[in-house]
Amino acid sequence: MMRAVKKVLKNLSDDQCGYVLFLALFVLLIVSLVGVALIVVGTSEVNLSARSKMMERAYSIAEAGIDRG
Repeated sequence: MMRAVKKVLKNLSDDQCGYVLFLALFVLLIVSLVGVALIVVGTSEVNLSARSKMMERAYSIAEAGIDRG
């Protein structure tokens, strides 16, 4: 029994047909996708914040005009 397990483990360690490369590429792909997603979320948050500030400024100008009138 132990001989069979040792033989299977030896075959696995000897037969590295590039699966580590595919695993590394898969991990790189996942990390890249997370990075791109963070960049997209960051830029959309900046745009949303700028739009919110602009709307608040327009509201205060309109309110001042109404108060003045």
